[in-house]
Amino acid sequence: MTDNGILKGHAEMITVANDLFESFDLNVRPWHASRKPYFVRVIPMLTTGRRFNVDRSVQA
Repeated sequence: MTDNGILKGHAEMITVANDLFESFDLNVRPWHASRKPYFVRVIPMLTTGRRFNVDRSVQA
């Protein structure tokens, strides 16, 4: 079980190459294995707490 938060904010497209390369170091992975032609960041406005059960052994 992991503790996660719900983040609300404004999304913006990542267009600067260095920002895109730095995003690869983050421990975030897509839930769906399809092609991802766009990368976005969320500028946080509100964060709330919530608990999710995450089974990391399941492969996408």
